[in-house]
Amino acid sequence: MKFVKFRALSKSDKEWVHGYYVKSVDTNLIYHNPQIYTNFGIYVNIYENTLGQYTGKIDYNSTEIFEGDIVQNPKTGTKAIVQYFPEHSAFMLWIRDENINQIEYLGEILTSEIEVIGNIYENPELVPELTME
Repeated sequence: MKFVKFRALSKSDKEWVHGYYVKSVDTNLIYHNPQIYTNFGIYVNIYENTLGQYTGKIDYNSTEIFEGDIVQNPKTGTKAIVQYFPEHSAFMLWIRDENINQIEYLGEILTSEIEVIGNIYENPELVPELTME
């Protein structure tokens, strides 16, 4: 079975937690299990608006790339937001500045040429020209 990993900010300590996403009627949780092959783990109450799915890709520093991350090509300085586009059924890079407004499939980008520099929740100042609409 494939493990679909999510991350979100914990409501209790505002730290990132990783694991399975669980949504109930009135609560959003991450089942955080550091020892994934055991039955031990904890449920962590999260801020749903910070929830992001792991894309299955890593950057050139071997950092996992999640939905909501801000990535940059160090050679060109181009920044983009990683976002899931349901109409394309794919994770894509949304690139927008004064000259560019485009999306590119994350799967077509050499992730060895990009670096995660932050995320839209903690570092929105990194891309003031990019807004989630």
